[in-house]
This record gives sequence, C-alpha cells and structure tokens, in this order.
Amino acid sequence: MSTNEVVVARNSKVMLNNKNYTLWLIPMEAKLYKIKALTIVTGAIACPDPEKDKENSCLYVKINKEAYAEIVQHLSPEVLAYVSSLLPTADKFDGFWQLLKAKFTGNDLTSKTTALKKFLTVEYESFATFLPQI
Repeated sequence: MSTNEVVVARNSKVMLNNKNYTLWLIPMEAKLYKIKALTIVTGAIACPDPEKDKENSCLYVKINKEAYAEIVQHLSPEVLAYVSSLLPTADKFDGFWQLLKAKFTGNDLTSKTTALKKFLTVEYESFATFLPQI
C-alpha cells in the first residue's frame, strides 16, 4: 500500500447506512471526542442552566450543534430521511445520538431475539467460513 493510498483511506468517510452501525460508531465516537462533544451527545453531561451559567450553556449549545453537523455529514440518504422524519424541528440538536442508537443497537426484544437466533445458527466448518458469519 502506497502512501497515497493510506492518505485516501484515512480521509474517506464511513457513511452510516442500515447495515454498518458498528463499523460507523467507532470512527464517529473518535471524531466527536476530538471536538469535545462525545460526552454531550451521549448525555453524560447535561446542559448547564442558562440563567445560572450563561457562558457554559452557550458553549454546550455550540458544541452540540457542531456534533450534529459532524454526524449529519456521515449519514447515508436513507438514514438521513429516517432521522429527518422523527426529529422535531425546534430541538433537532437534542436527542440525535440517542435516536440513532435506539434505531441501530436493537434495544427491543424482537431485535435481540433475532440476533440471538442468527448467532445460534452459525455453523463451524472451517475458520475461514466461520469468522465472517459472526
């Protein structure tokens, strides 16, 4: 692999679609961490009260909007259409990460049952055929 190929590989975007959430998640978390937004979008840090701490509240909103822009740039058209149909226009920056997580992590019983069934039907013939099935 040449140096140019490495640079192209590092600059390419992983666009979230209906099948690659786990592949998309790690680079996106890294990007959000780099802009100091990961704890905000995950809900680990709540927005400060604007009346008591206006400066930090404004900073929180600014970083949250930057995170929103970063995430939107990495969504496929079908995921963008899904998100657009569910997010309220007034508070579109809040809850965006949780909406994606709820859609793709399979928090409901049906998703968990389907995943378990798929995992239990994996057959071992050789390592080369077994690994891609997992």
